[in-house]
Amino acid sequence: MRTVRLLLATLGVIGLLALIVVGGTGVVLGIIEQGEAGDVYEVGFAKDGDSCSGSGVYFAEFDGAPLECGPAAGRPLSAHPAFPGFSPEQNTAVEDLAHDLGRDGSGLTGDDEQRIQDEVDRLAAALPEARRPRHGEVLFDSWWGVDLAWSAGVVGLAAGAGFFLVIRRLPLEPPA
Repeated sequence: MRTVRLLLATLGVIGLLALIVVGGTGVVLGIIEQGEAGDVYEVGFAKDGDSCSGSGVYFAEFDGAPLECGPAAGRPLSAHPAFPGFSPEQNTAVEDLAHDLGRDGSGLTGDDEQRIQDEVDRLAAALPEARRPRHGEVLFDSWWGVDLAWSAGVVGLAAGAGFFLVIRRLPLEPPA
C-alpha cells in the first residue's frame, strides 16, 4: 500500500513539474506574441540614406514619401505601404496624409510625425478583431499574447503550489 502511494505521489510530482514547464513556456510565448503584435502599427521616419531597424512602414522625413525598410533604407517604395488589416483606402489615406504634411518644403516636423502616428493608431483601434494581425503561428487561435501569458502563468503557479504540497506530504524516510 505504501509503495502504491509513493508511486502515485511520484507520478503526481512528474505531472506537476510538466505543468510548471508548460506554464512557464506559455508565459514566454505569450509575451513574445504580444510583443511582436504591438509593433505592427508603429510608423518609422528616416532621412535619406538612413538605415531603419526592423520592418514596418517608414516615411521619408524630407517629403513624407514611403520608404523601403531594409539594409539600405531610404529607397523609395515601388508599391504603397501596407499596414496589416488596413483596407487599401485606409493605407492610401495614411500615405496621402504623410505626403500632404511633407509637401510644404520643410519636411515632416515632430508634430507631423505624431499626427501620422495618431491617424494610424486611430485606424488600428477601429479594426475588427478578425482583421487584427498576429505574427507567425500562435499557440491557440483565440488564446494568445497577454491572455496566453496570464493563463499559463496561473497554471504554472498553481502547479508549483501543488508540487510543494505533494513534496511536503511525501514520506522521506526509507521503509523499515
